[in-house]
Amino acid sequence: MNNDSIIVSRLTSHVSRLTSHVSRLTSIIVPAYNAESKIEQTLRTIILQTYSQYEVIIINDASTDNTEQTARNFLNKHNVDFQIITHEKNKGVSAARNTGIKAAHGEYICFVDADDRIEENYLSLLCAKAEKENADIVLCGYKIHNESKNTYDHRDIKLKRELRSARDYFPAWLMRKIPSNIWSCLFRKKFLEDNNLMFHEGCHFSEDEEFLVKALSASQCTSFLNELLYVYVIHDRQEDTFRPLRKNYDWLNSLLPPRMRAVRYILRHSSDDREKSYAIFYLAWAIERQFKICARLKDKERYTKYIRMLRHKKIREILLHTSKIFLRAPDSAFKALFLLYFPRLYYIMKSVM
Repeated sequence: MNNDSIIVSRLTSHVSRLTSHVSRLTSIIVPAYNAESKIEQTLRTIILQTYSQYEVIIINDASTDNTEQTARNFLNKHNVDFQIITHEKNKGVSAARNTGIKAAHGEYICFVDADDRIEENYLSLLCAKAEKENADIVLCGYKIHNESKNTYDHRDIKLKRELRSARDYFPAWLMRKIPSNIWSCLFRKKFLEDNNLMFHEGCHFSEDEEFLVKALSASQCTSFLNELLYVYVIHDRQEDTFRPLRKNYDWLNSLLPPRMRAVRYILRHSSDDREKSYAIFYLAWAIERQFKICARLKDKERYTKYIRMLRHKKIREILLHTSKIFLRAPDSAFKALFLLYFPRLYYIMKSVM
């Protein structure tokens, strides 16, 4: 065999390996509710992907506008493998994503909200990384686009290299070194099935965080890309819907349950004492954060009711547990302990910040 033949043979082999890394079918799950004005923009970023092996699964969660028809008309104009599943009743985003998982044919699954965008190499980079590392989960960074202000806020992954163990990714996420949300992740479908990972239906807040924490705990191989591949869009309608909720919603009793479910999952399935310790710390951090929100809203009446929770033995044990990893997260541990021993002073400090 001459030199030219050897070169051609090696190039062919190299191209074959590269092709195998990017030829897996990926299911893009798009939950949609009254997204008529936004969904076409989202779908446009999907059809412009440099990766061609994907299917689009749109879950129309009983929209009252023309979301379904708008999506169908757009996708019919392009050579896209898609299906639209319609819920007869509005069930919420958790149920919509679960419907998508059950309907998915792909080896990989990702979630894209119906009013967000993805970069054109979102799928190609995530899938290539998943194949190279044989990963259950691949994480990436993202951008937050505020449409009314036309500003972009970057959420970078603050890791320089792969962590030694998949178990280390949950603590890294907890310490804000990994900002990823479920829509800036790629999941291997078999991994989700083997670990019975689904969204908690009926949960309307922090359902994505609960899912991600469970997944990071269960994963045997997690990897990441230092790329900002997802664009989370904040728009006027979203802000108008959310603003009154902040003033009137019982945050502690609504946002604590998903975190408690995530911690129970870790304590039940993990044999790693360090991971269990971080799980309890995660719960303490969540409790402190909800007290902080209440104080900043200057809702003294509700804050006074929350203080009664600090008398419960389990709550006190959870907050005290932060002392065990004080050296790893001194700021968060100090806040949790300060709340436990000086709750009224904590309110005064946080309400004026």
